[in-house]
Amino acid sequence: MVLAKLAMRLRGCKEIIGECGLKFLEDTGDVEIGWMLMPAYWGRGLATEAARATLHHAFTSLQFDEIVAVADERNHASLRIIDKLGMQFVGYARHYGSLLRKYSIARSRSFDRLVLRQAHPSAGSG
Repeated sequence: MVLAKLAMRLRGCKEIIGECGLKFLEDTGDVEIGWMLMPAYWGRGLATEAARATLHHAFTSLQFDEIVAVADERNHASLRIIDKLGMQFVGYARHYGSLLRKYSIARSRSFDRLVLRQAHPSAGSG
């Protein structure tokens, strides 16, 4: 079940270039973050920016305590995004018909300091 799914587009443009969102991970009660970006826009930090904003929404507005992500170990781009989000490797799990790497991040002070300030630079300054 999809909880939140947002279209990604560049400022000032109408073209949808990807999506980022939250859903329940199949066969679990875990809330999963995921993203997809058209290849022409890879390598610009756009998926990371969208994922940080989605985590902010998940923890502050939706009040989830934990968010997970799964990725194939060959998907180096997604693994880099997961690392930038501060998610921690928790093990391998079978999802979507494949054995995938599973990561988790909990709502915590470390999340607030690491991710929220990067997503919203004015937060916490003063």
